[in-house]
Formats: sequence, structure tokens, C-alpha cells
Amino acid sequence: DADFQKFCRRIAADYGWPKGPITAFSLWNEPWEGISISGWGADMLRYREIYSHMIRGVQEANKTAGVDVLTGGLDSSSNALDKLFADPQSQARFLPTFDFLSVHYQGLSSMANVKMWRERKGPRGRVLIWDTESWVANTDDRVAAVVATNRASGYDRAMGIYGGNVVSETRVPIRAADG
Repeated sequence: DADFQKFCRRIAADYGWPKGPITAFSLWNEPWEGISISGWGADMLRYREIYSHMIRGVQEANKTAGVDVLTGGLDSSSNALDKLFADPQSQARFLPTFDFLSVHYQGLSSMANVKMWRERKGPRGRVLIWDTESWVANTDDRVAAVVATNRASGYDRAMGIYGGNVVSETRVPIRAADG
């Protein structure tokens, strides 16, 4: 865990915004309890331990390296509520550093109005809502509707559309006259 914290600090310090392209850190894609499609196989207590080290590393970089990197994620409101906000003690512990909730398309089921997130105090203000994987926008005619739905639902970012779902490419070698 200590090595992971150092790793997060180094990456944030070297590549964090405005020095580099990293604007935020999130731990694990869809960390569902038990096992997930991304291989998470532990419980919420272990997640909290690792997540806490990630936060500390990013906070160290923010304080010492002249970067401004957010922390958050969890890829669904239910993961966030279960893992970090299940009880008053965990709410008090994680809310100050939970800068954004990432979701994988929740449509009109927006979490923008969760009171503790909407009314969070501090230098970063309320918790931001980011759609980081709009899998439902899987054809070109759905992209605009998904983005409009997300923005109308109070999402701060609605750009998680995977281009491979919309565009396909076929590569064909072209041979010149000389072979």
C-alpha cells in the first residue's frame, strides 16, 4: 500500500494538471463486490484501504508539486454509496476528498441531487458527476441523445463514449504496381 501511495504521488506530480494531462485519479474500473468484470476480487474494506493510499498520494502531489488533481470515481452510484458512503463515519472520512462520481451511463437516474454530494463544502465545492463510459451510445444516432440526457440530468461531463462503438475501421493493404 505504501508503494502504491508513492506511485500515485509520482504519477500525479509528474503528469498532473496543469503540468500534464491527468486531471483525476480513480481506483479500479467497476469494483463490484466479490468479483467484477475488471477483476476486482476483494471487499469494500480492502477497497477503502487502497483508495485511502491513492488519495494520500494525490494529496501529497497537489501540495508539493504544483498540480491540481481530483480524486473520486467508482463507476456507479451504487459502488460509491456502498464502498465509501455506507455509514456516517465513512461519509465523514471520504466526502472531503471525493471530488467526482464517475458513472457508466445511468441516464436520467442522476446522482447530481444526492444531498451530501450537492452540498459538500470546501475548496472544490460540490461533488462533480462524470459519465465516463456511455456504452448505451453504441450507434452514431444515439450519441447526441445520450449526451443531451446526461447534461439535462446534471452531469458535469458527458463524454465517455467509446469511439469503437460508433465507428468501425477496416484496414486493407494497398499494393503498388511494383508489388
